[in-house]
Amino acid sequence: MKVKVSLDSGVYSATLADNPTSQSFWQKLPIESKLDSYGHNEKVVYMNDKLSTENAPAAYTGKAGDITYYAPWGNIAMFLDKGPHAPGLIYMGKFDGDLTALSRSTRIKFEQEE
Repeated sequence: MKVKVSLDSGVYSATLADNPTSQSFWQKLPIESKLDSYGHNEKVVYMNDKLSTENAPAAYTGKAGDITYYAPWGNIAMFLDKGPHAPGLIYMGKFDGDLTALSRSTRIKFEQEE
């Protein structure tokens, strides 16, 4: 599943994994939101609705460019560098764009790519 990702500085893409959490996210698109920094390594999007956690592993270690869902807080977390090993973190896919652009952005829009 390809996703169009619009940031302050341009339009990029992402590729979602084939799992229930990613499919749940895909069904909610388009999503437009404020993009917050969390620590020095993550950009986060706070979701209004929870995503599916069916068949999700107990924990995951984030990597640079990963798009993940942090189930305990119900937010999307995108890693700019290696992330922590965290219970409730679910891999959803990979941001295919410029991580510098992601790190500097304050708004984001996710859309299904045709």
